[in-house]
Amino acid sequence: MAATTKARPVRKSDAKWSTRVAMFFTLVVAGVMFPVTIIVGVGMLPTAVAFYVDRSPQKSTALTVGALNACGVVPWVIQLFQDGFSMQHAMLILAKSNTWLAMYGAAAAGWMMDYIVPPAVAHGMVMQHGVRIRDLERRQDVLREAWGDEVGYNAIQQAHAANAMKVNDLSAGTIAGGPKART
Repeated sequence: MAATTKARPVRKSDAKWSTRVAMFFTLVVAGVMFPVTIIVGVGMLPTAVAFYVDRSPQKSTALTVGALNACGVVPWVIQLFQDGFSMQHAMLILAKSNTWLAMYGAAAAGWMMDYIVPPAVAHGMVMQHGVRIRDLERRQDVLREAWGDEVGYNAIQQAHAANAMKVNDLSAGTIAGGPKART
């Protein structure tokens, strides 16, 4: 018989240690690649704001804004590597107005997508469900013509109403043998 080994649960101290290691390496990389850190840090500020103001657990606004914001920042990071990886080139890139327009304009496009797409999708779903309801009602009419009024919404509604009356009678005690029926 093969011995089974149980996985050791992750302790809080392990999680804290791994977080500290990750933060250490992040700081080392940020220090070594300081010009990139400056461009990315300044360029991704709208994403940080979106993350802060987005109260949903999924953080969909932050993801939408962040994805498009990154699309606006990456070309300038690439230009930094092509022109010469130095702090002077990073400052020259940030001194251009089209840099800011591209980075923050892409973030603005992310905000617009976040405000426009969900209501548009909801409207499309309402329209789709409306078509489906009309189709089902047409099919129900065909069944009603073939089988009579015993099938369909009216029969179900009448059955529910009859059951509701029985429940009300039970709670009021008016069914045969109840206290109110004897008086």
